[in-house]
Amino acid sequence: MQRTILGALALAAAMPFALDARERYNDYRPYGYQDPVSRAIRNLEGIGSRSFVDRHEQRHFRGALEELYRFQQRARDGRFDKGRLDRAIEHIDHLAGADQLHPRARQILRGDLWELRRFRSEYSRSRYRGW
Repeated sequence: MQRTILGALALAAAMPFALDARERYNDYRPYGYQDPVSRAIRNLEGIGSRSFVDRHEQRHFRGALEELYRFQQRARDGRFDKGRLDRAIEHIDHLAGADQLHPRARQILRGDLWELRRFRSEYSRSRYRGW
């Protein structure tokens, strides 16, 4: 009986940490909460800081981040820079297939890639007015 109670208490104590980890990795929100560009930046920074990759993959991390940062700067001025977004998408597409990354990291990047492509197709048709 004591083992059961102690086991239940240990499980209850560990539950908030497990939920926190799940929330951290499954943080896909609709556009109303965070735009796909900011989410992709956040994910690239996090995955890039935790991954051990060669220079080739590091170049793709840096390239994607640089293009997304510049896209955001131009977006603040009211300009939708398709070229910057396309180049960032190419870098992320490469990283989403990189064997050096953890499978969950590749899955997160594939989700970001899908959202960025959707964002580009929806918002590039009309005049860009921000998020």
